[in-house]
Amino acid sequence: MLTVAREAAESLHEGQSIDEMFLDLVTYAQASLEDTPNHLPILKDAGVVDAGAMGLVCFLRGIYEHACGAPMDGALSAPLAIESAAAAGSPAESYGYDVQFLMLGAQLDAAAVRSDLEKLGWSVIVVGADSMIKVHIHVENPAIPLDYAVKTGASLDDIVVENMQLQAAAVARQSGKQPHGAKQELVSVIAVVEGDGMRGLYHDLNCAIVIEGGAGKNPATQDFIAAINELGAEEIIILPNNRNIELAAQQAADMSDSRRVTVVPTRTSAEGVNAIIAFDDASDGRLPADTIVASMREAALATTSIEITRATRSARLQGVDIRENDCLAIIDGQISVAAEDIDTALRDALKMAGADHKELATLYYGAGLSQAAVDEIIEALMADFPNLEYEAVYGGQALYPLIVSVE
Repeated sequence: MLTVAREAAESLHEGQSIDEMFLDLVTYAQASLEDTPNHLPILKDAGVVDAGAMGLVCFLRGIYEHACGAPMDGALSAPLAIESAAAAGSPAESYGYDVQFLMLGAQLDAAAVRSDLEKLGWSVIVVGADSMIKVHIHVENPAIPLDYAVKTGASLDDIVVENMQLQAAAVARQSGKQPHGAKQELVSVIAVVEGDGMRGLYHDLNCAIVIEGGAGKNPATQDFIAAINELGAEEIIILPNNRNIELAAQQAADMSDSRRVTVVPTRTSAEGVNAIIAFDDASDGRLPADTIVASMREAALATTSIEITRATRSARLQGVDIRENDCLAIIDGQISVAAEDIDTALRDALKMAGADHKELATLYYGAGLSQAAVDEIIEALMADFPNLEYEAVYGGQALYPLIVSVE
C-alpha cells in the first residue's frame, strides 16, 4: 500500500488543477496496484492484488468523483476475486439479517448456489452434498435468498432469520462490561472477539470489554482507545486475537500516557480463551500485573490453534495446492491442509499439530455447524486420537466453521 501511495504521489507536478491532480493520482495508483502481485509472490499465487492498496485506490477515486461531482470514466479494474469480495461486502448502513436454512432435493449444485448467493449478500457459506445443502448468508432483505432457494426447486427446512442490527444494539446497550465492571479493578482485559457464543464465554471469564471484530471486521486504533478510556483499572491488557489487529492494539497502547497498557499478541480467539483463563486464575490471587501478563503469554504460546474455513477459489498458497470449495486448515496462521471435507482437514491438521502427544482439543463451532454435527466430528476423531479429551463449545463465529485449540 505504501508503494502504491508513493508512486501515485510521484505523478504530481506543479500547476495542476484539483481535477488533473486527482485524475493522475488515481491513474498512477491503479497502475501501481495492478503491479503489486509482481512484488509479493503470495499475491501472484492467489491471483489477487494487495487488499490495502485496492482500498487506497478506491479512496482516491472517491475523492476525485466527489471533487468533480461526476463519476470517473471507466470501471475500476481488479482481478475477479477482488471484485467479488467488494461486491459482496456488508453494507455500511446496517448489519442486515443473518439467514440460515437447509436446501433439500436431488442433484443440488453447491458451487452454483454459492456463486448465485454471493451476488445477493455477504458472508456466504454453502456446504453440503447433492441431496442437502446448508446455507448461511447475510442480507438486507431475508426474503431474497429464501425466494431464490425456492425457485431452484429445492425444499427448505430449518430456516433461521436473525436481525443483526437488533443484536448489535443490544450489545451496545450492554457496553461490553461485566456486572462487576463498576468495581475498581487493578488489572482489566480488553479482547477482540467474533460470535455471540465466544463473546459470552469471554464475559464469563471476566473480560472487562469485548470489542466486536474478526475476519474482515478489524477494529481501529480509536476503538481500543475508547475501550481503554472506559475502564478505571490501573493496568490494562489487550488480546487482539488476530495478527492483523495487533498493530492497531499496540498503537492504542503506545498512545496511553496515564496507565500502562500491554498487548498480549494472541493470534486466534482460541488462544485468547486460554490466555484469559490464565488471567482469571492469576488475578484471583492478586498477583502483580507483570506476573499476570507472563502467565497469559505462556498460556497463549502453549496453545496450538487450528482454524477451518472454506476456499472461495483455486490457488496455490504457502506451498499448498487449493481447489475452490476445499476445506482449509490453518495451523497457527499457516495454511497447512486442503481437503474435500471438514473431517479430513481437521484430522490431517491434528496430526501435523502433534495431537498424539496432546491432552485436550476444544472445538469452537460456528458458521452453520450444529452441536450434533460437531459431536459426529469428534466421534470420528476418537478413532485416530483416542488419548485426546474433547470439548465442544458454541462460538457463533462466521467464516470459520471450527476454531480448535489443542493443548
